[in-house]
Amino acid sequence: MIYLDADIQVYDNIDHLFNTPKGYIYAAMDCFCDKTWSHTPQYNVGYCQQCPEKAMWPTEMGSPPPLHFNAGMFVFEPCHTTYTSLLETLRVTPPTSFAEQDFLNMFFKNKYKPIQQIYNLVLCLLWYHPEKVELEEVKVVHYCAAGSKPWSYTGLEANMDRKDVKMLVEKWWDVFNNETLDFKAEDSVPLATQWLMPSVQEHEKLNFRTEDSATRVFSMPSSVVSLVSEHAITEAQLLRERKRVEIDTTPD
Repeated sequence: MIYLDADIQVYDNIDHLFNTPKGYIYAAMDCFCDKTWSHTPQYNVGYCQQCPEKAMWPTEMGSPPPLHFNAGMFVFEPCHTTYTSLLETLRVTPPTSFAEQDFLNMFFKNKYKPIQQIYNLVLCLLWYHPEKVELEEVKVVHYCAAGSKPWSYTGLEANMDRKDVKMLVEKWWDVFNNETLDFKAEDSVPLATQWLMPSVQEHEKLNFRTEDSATRVFSMPSSVVSLVSEHAITEAQLLRERKRVEIDTTPD
């Protein structure tokens, strides 16, 4: 799955990210140059993971900190075991300045794999690391810099009068005002159960089991399986329609 913050806009297809190898969390690295990071050792020594060669991490401070991702966009694999462990760890972890981002970086520090900034352009990269940005290649823009939220943009805050920032804000509004992109009821995909239930009721009702809180498992008798085939509803379609549901086609 791909998580996106509410202040993010996707401008190009990123479906290929669903094909990343399992077992890791994928996200773009953050930037430590902005004053919002003034509470961190990285900011205080002028070190940024975006360009570690410009300001070396002091040897007297030990090893450089692990890579730190921006949690506004990340690719992850839902897992009940991970979910349980995450909640248990959260209960015993003191709160930090960057809330869930700090926590997720700590929790997944051995599972993190960086991806290109084109999948999460944190706007401050435009002025702190312009050499890292090729706007024509950017697929996902993160309007997280102070004053950059398009719905409250005034252009008065620092760096908000930049030509590239204004262009990206206008681009957000172009999408927002494009009525052809509005959701329409006829565009919705019927739930698998809406396709199946009339026929199922004529044969046998679905038998739900809820022993596993991570998933709702239902068994489908062979007569229903044949109906699925007749209606050309593939297993993949069913899985897309019922997230986190396992389909057991073995008759009771």
